[in-house]
Amino acid sequence: MMAPRKRDYVFERKQLIKSVAPTATHPLGVQTIKPPDVGKQSLPTVSNGIDPLSVLLVANTNTVIDPLSEALAALTSKEKDKTTKLAAGVDDSFEPWSSKKASILTRYTTSEKISITTAIVLNDDDKEKMTITSQMATADRIKMRLEQLDEFEGGQETQSLTQQEYITRINDFNKEMIQSWKVDQRVKALKIVIQSSKLLMDMNVMQFYPSKFVLVTDLLDTFGKLVYNRLLEKCAFPGGKAPERVAPDLIPEITKETCRNWFYKIAIIRELLPRIFVEAAILQCYNFLSKNHYQTALIQLIKMCRGIADPLVAAFTRCYICRVGMAIDPTFREHIDSAFTDSLHCFYQVETVSIKRIYTAQKLSTSQYLSLYSPAIDWMLQCLTHKMTIEKIENVVQLCRLQQNKLASGLLLNSILCTFEPNYVRSHAPQFIEMINECNDQMFSKSTLIRSLGLCLILAPSHDSADLKILNDVWKVVTKFKDPAEYMACAEVWIELTAKEYTVREVNTMLGDIVKHLLQDRAFEDYYQKLHSIMTKILSNPNETTNDPILISGVMFIAKCVHDTLGVMTNEDELREISGLISSFIRKIAYGQDFEQELKFYVEARGAFVHLDSVTITLIQKVNTLAAHTLRIMNGTHSRTTASFVRACMAFCYITIPALSNPLQKLQLYTLCAQTAYLNQSPSQGDAFLKTAITILSDFPKSIDLDNNRNKLVSSEKYLLEVVSHIMSTLIIVPVNSGVLYLFNGLQNVINQLRCLEDGSETKILLSMNLLCLLSTYYQVSLPYHIPKVESNDVLYGCDPNFLNEINQRLIRIIEQIIQQLKELGNSNTKRQSSLALELLNRLVAHADLTQNACTKFALNLWNLVQLNGQVDTLKFANRVRLHIETRAVHDASFKRLAELIALNNNNEERTSRSSTTNSLTE
Repeated sequence: MMAPRKRDYVFERKQLIKSVAPTATHPLGVQTIKPPDVGKQSLPTVSNGIDPLSVLLVANTNTVIDPLSEALAALTSKEKDKTTKLAAGVDDSFEPWSSKKASILTRYTTSEKISITTAIVLNDDDKEKMTITSQMATADRIKMRLEQLDEFEGGQETQSLTQQEYITRINDFNKEMIQSWKVDQRVKALKIVIQSSKLLMDMNVMQFYPSKFVLVTDLLDTFGKLVYNRLLEKCAFPGGKAPERVAPDLIPEITKETCRNWFYKIAIIRELLPRIFVEAAILQCYNFLSKNHYQTALIQLIKMCRGIADPLVAAFTRCYICRVGMAIDPTFREHIDSAFTDSLHCFYQVETVSIKRIYTAQKLSTSQYLSLYSPAIDWMLQCLTHKMTIEKIENVVQLCRLQQNKLASGLLLNSILCTFEPNYVRSHAPQFIEMINECNDQMFSKSTLIRSLGLCLILAPSHDSADLKILNDVWKVVTKFKDPAEYMACAEVWIELTAKEYTVREVNTMLGDIVKHLLQDRAFEDYYQKLHSIMTKILSNPNETTNDPILISGVMFIAKCVHDTLGVMTNEDELREISGLISSFIRKIAYGQDFEQELKFYVEARGAFVHLDSVTITLIQKVNTLAAHTLRIMNGTHSRTTASFVRACMAFCYITIPALSNPLQKLQLYTLCAQTAYLNQSPSQGDAFLKTAITILSDFPKSIDLDNNRNKLVSSEKYLLEVVSHIMSTLIIVPVNSGVLYLFNGLQNVINQLRCLEDGSETKILLSMNLLCLLSTYYQVSLPYHIPKVESNDVLYGCDPNFLNEINQRLIRIIEQIIQQLKELGNSNTKRQSSLALELLNRLVAHADLTQNACTKFALNLWNLVQLNGQVDTLKFANRVRLHIETRAVHDASFKRLAELIALNNNNEERTSRSSTTNSLTE
């Protein structure tokens, strides 16, 4: 049924190379067909190579697109109007507000009590009034609701809450507002929004103000969406579907009237700050009234901020207006320019008696007070300079220079470092260092500026040669910091940049300076977390290796101490982090050509880190790399000394792999080590690795743990096919030294008896099919690949008749076994039977001698079985196999007969029944 075909792998490779030709069309591209003109004969035209994942937007209306691309293009065009402005205004380099909120809430915290005005309760009179308003005329109803808003001024109570209680209360306000909206109590919802906005007038705990701003504006954003969606629903078509975009000319008059009523309600709010915030929250609703009125409203709101007395409140109010404006139209930025300029003009107030009295009463220095402005100034500056020309960016930098020796200089410089493109900052690093040195440390902390500069340089692509002058100029300033907190804030960032871009010498110098600073008054006891972060960054980033015995000994001691603290209660995340750090350290060790010293280090590390499997795997891989490196140094020919050394490396791996707990990792490493052993001309050790791998395979579990997490076991079946096929690929070059096909026999027996796979397992059948491919390869005069100085079976046996006869006998037995399994599948799952039959046919086409009638008939029977029960995917694959056969038939007579039979079979209207086809497989 299957006789191996003689193959010339060298000729096949040459033919494959010859068949390759350049093409102007993408294989996954969309084909476009131009309809023929009347009276003219036209040919199909294929589009030029394009990205297959992009949408084809055809400019020519006479061009017909395939249905899938046409549907996708139609779907995209619906969203085009929504995204045109956004795409024109911002790109991926623009950091959205949502990504900034978490860092603000983490940075600006307090342990003091925060006052809050509570609470709003909708009493029975409110409910009765709401019932009455539904029966009133429109004008009277509006008047009634305005009176209800005025009634809100009474019955307020002030409480002092902790930070967490305050956050919980704001979240409760948010939930209460949403619930009130759902039950049509919109006046109550507006009351909640007004009350929440008034919280931003309270400055009793300044260091928490930026976080308070984030919490309250989240509530305002939710309110704005509720109002906008409500108005959108009132524009719904007769079928109930809301329009996808707002066109003022098409908005019903009743919707416009409702929209105006919302702005009228907000206009009568007596306090300035709530009126600004609430109007900004629903600013997008102006789109229901006119196209560009929101632009006038944005400018007007920014001007209204000039009436806010407190400069910190005014800055964050402008920040919110700019944020709303960017969400509506990122291309309009006139109001942002005004907001930024007004904020700079307000900084003179910081040293006025009234403002200074407020923040000094809360024990804040001028530098600490000014740092509270950072989130607002950062956002306004980012909105202003995004996609700005270089000339305008230079103007902003010059504006910062003009602020030198003024209050806003340090704050503005820090915002520039936080918002400008990292590439620009790196290219102008000396200029920014000079500006940092000129800043008044009393007004804004230089440590904050130096930290911001370091973070920006880390994000910028590194140059081939790092500028050592930048590091020296910065560290001259940092090393003079007396406050350990300021010093460590800078050291934690700059040690990462140094490890990435500079040499070990600079890293050692910086570490020595860190030790010197933290030894004073045992300051290190307060900075264990930052020291851990520094160690992580050093181990993760240096590209240089080391063999310094003092450095290695010191890090080994620390790593051992960390390793010895591990126990059964250590969580998986901590284990993963510690393993990664120790593995990074091991990869940095290199002794050059002192191979024995390096192996000695790996032996020592193996004994030191016995509880970390990932570290053990790293050691095994490093020893394999060491053996391969030794062979490369010796130009492929070992001396007696290096051959002995390589055998020692393989012995290290052989006794280390059993310490691992994961059987899949063991199997993979045994195979890798076997390949390394054969590569280094040590076939006896290679055989030992493969024998052990096959033994492990016989007891392989049904479920394995991939991430060392017992709660996440996965089936081992899908991994076995890949790993065992990899072993078969290795067996091709393995010389048979202990009996004909000794290792092959062992692997075949194990596959037949795998306890982790069911009898009808698809994986077991596919592995048996791969054994057919392996035997067919053994049959060849010359194998497809070899290892230098290792004589494989084609050299040892050549075309020995006994060897070839043994292969034929095993082929017959495996084919019979596969046929029996396919028959059993036919009784339970015809879909799987068809799919596997196609897999077997594919292997026959690749490896069988189709000049023999038995092989051709067997292949035809498999084809009939595929056609009888094949599903859509199977039939597509089968069609590709048929096309391959027809192509080969042009220049290969052995394929011609099979191609003719398949064509004849396809033209035959009568199909053979499933049972007769399955039974005919053995004929």
